[in-house]
Amino acid sequence: MNKRKQKRIFLGFSILAFLVSSATAIWTIWNTKDNKNFSEYEKLIQELKKEKNLVLSPEHKKKAEDFLNNPRYKNSSKENIEKIKKVIKEIKDQNNKENKEIIDLISKVKSDFKKKKLNAKLSNVKMSNDKQNIKDNVTKLIDIELAKNPDLEKIEAKELIKRIKNSNKKKDFETKLASIKNLNDLGLLIDNVEKELENQSPNDYLSAKKEALKTKIAASSLEAKKKTNLTNLINNSSDFSSLLDNEIKANIELIKDGLKKEIKDKIDRLKDNDFKRSVQNSLNKAKNIKDYYDILNKINEYEFNSKKADAIKSLDDLSDQDKKNDFIR
Repeated sequence: MNKRKQKRIFLGFSILAFLVSSATAIWTIWNTKDNKNFSEYEKLIQELKKEKNLVLSPEHKKKAEDFLNNPRYKNSSKENIEKIKKVIKEIKDQNNKENKEIIDLISKVKSDFKKKKLNAKLSNVKMSNDKQNIKDNVTKLIDIELAKNPDLEKIEAKELIKRIKNSNKKKDFETKLASIKNLNDLGLLIDNVEKELENQSPNDYLSAKKEALKTKIAASSLEAKKKTNLTNLINNSSDFSSLLDNEIKANIELIKDGLKKEIKDKIDRLKDNDFKRSVQNSLNKAKNIKDYYDILNKINEYEFNSKKADAIKSLDDLSDQDKKNDFIR
């Protein structure tokens, strides 16, 4: 084989090798680009799933599910990436709106201790069911503030104070409890005692709160079966979250029981049969604290207006009598 022929063969192999290596390089570049796009798209898919799991709005949850279940959006493309980013933004905006509404609700809870716990829980929530539970609990806590029983609240405060280890702070709390005149101050005291108990240790708070709630339940006028059921719930509370759920359930039953008894007593004393039937029907339909509270306010307003009308009538009668006396003279 002559040298010229060898050169041609070598040149041919060189060109072939160059073409193969160039094709390989181009394929590698495109493949890397595709992998990068797929990786970015997969991250966006996971982000959409996360927002979908958290959002409360059925409309927004369905929008995410429709996107995720649509075969058209299964693979990465420029159009699909733009589309998923738009859907994520819509659902994330809705989540932020929902969270703001719950944060605004939490701000109405009087207990700073519970506010802090609820805000922390909300910031770590991952599922819509848990977020809904927080929202429901906050609403119930606000309702509970409407009609707490001062005597039962004092019993709870006393039991909590018993478990304060620092003798000086314990004495200070006891002194404040003895001089308290209203529910707002009592609530503030309980809040401060709870903070101190948690500063001792989370376990100290849990055990003290459980014992205080059980003592409070035992001292109430609830029927024995309800007392047993509520006490069992408190005993089975293993952390702050479950204890708060069960504390709310217990307080709702205690307050409803107290309001129901007060309302029935007032209904028995009513003389206007039409009004009496009206409030009795409302009482039969009442389900939550707000319902009972509104009925009680309605009766109180009726009683106030009745007394006012009687007083005006008495003045009118007195005025008429004065006129009669003047005529006789």
